[in-house]
Amino acid sequence: MTKRPWRGVALLTLALLPAGCGIVGLSDKEEIAKTLHIQQARGYYVGQRYDAAEQQARKALEYQAKNDVANLILGWSLLQQRNTFKLTEALSTFEDMIERGNVNFRTYYGLALTRYRTGVAEISRSDQLERWLTNLPAREKAAAKAGISVPNDEELKVMISDARTESKRHITEAIEDLEAVLEINPSYPQALLTLGQIYLLQKKDAAALENFLEYLRLAEATREQGLKPEDWIQANMAENERNSIYAAIEKAVKGNIEKDISVRLEVARILFVQEDYEGAISHLDKAIELDPESRTPYLNRGECYGKLEKYNAAIRDLEVFVKRSDRKYDGVMSKAARLLVEYTELAGQSPKDSPLPKAQ
Repeated sequence: MTKRPWRGVALLTLALLPAGCGIVGLSDKEEIAKTLHIQQARGYYVGQRYDAAEQQARKALEYQAKNDVANLILGWSLLQQRNTFKLTEALSTFEDMIERGNVNFRTYYGLALTRYRTGVAEISRSDQLERWLTNLPAREKAAAKAGISVPNDEELKVMISDARTESKRHITEAIEDLEAVLEINPSYPQALLTLGQIYLLQKKDAAALENFLEYLRLAEATREQGLKPEDWIQANMAENERNSIYAAIEKAVKGNIEKDISVRLEVARILFVQEDYEGAISHLDKAIELDPESRTPYLNRGECYGKLEKYNAAIRDLEVFVKRSDRKYDGVMSKAARLLVEYTELAGQSPKDSPLPKAQ
């Protein structure tokens, strides 16, 4: 297990540690070549071309094997490719960086996420091995493909036990790393999401929902920093993972926070980003029901109706929003005015349109 320098003085100094620990001795030409490879690796990573990012990071490391930036890109590129062998290398990359003293958030979070995904892969492996216990032809076919002898039942049971043990170890260590990250920075949204996923996997629904909802509450502040948490979900999680998060959020909304309008609005916004406009409207309907005098749900619902080409309904909601807003002509009012003009021109032209709904 990797040593975790999080306690004591490390808790006070983590944010002050440098991102890199460069090694001197490169010629000017080598330094330029290394820097160019790192820049190309970053560009490929941002463009989600993770295999190309991996190759460029490796080229940079040929010049400076312990360059933290190149190693960080390499680790994340390997992690994002979701290949069992590359997960193993990503784990080693992050562990080596931490052993060398690089304990910034991206490194530790990368390590935690790699451990979590490795744990999930081990669960899948144990499930597959269990199926082979009762399916000898599939077992023989898999053994032939791997070029190994066919394991008997007892050998298969040992393999299943080992896979489960490894899964438990990786997931337990991932939780420890994520909790350590959140101890330093309670507002780190990605850590909250991954911790929620792990608790969901462990069927600890209450703990999962707590983390997902805290993520939602942080989303507004995160957007003010120019980031979009839902984009991170889209880019970094498989469809089944995203669905599990949204299902958990939906469950939370129906639970103890039934009257929490801010969460309703946040879930509606995420569904809007996912282009699930009907789903967003259902949450906005509930928000209006909970607080008929509120105004923001009308703006958001009006925009959803517009996306569905139900322009008359959109116009009615936007008019309510404008009526309840201050006279100050801010950015939000500007948006409402622009949408009103747009939808008024389109009203009646769409076969999906309908007569104006009754005012709320």
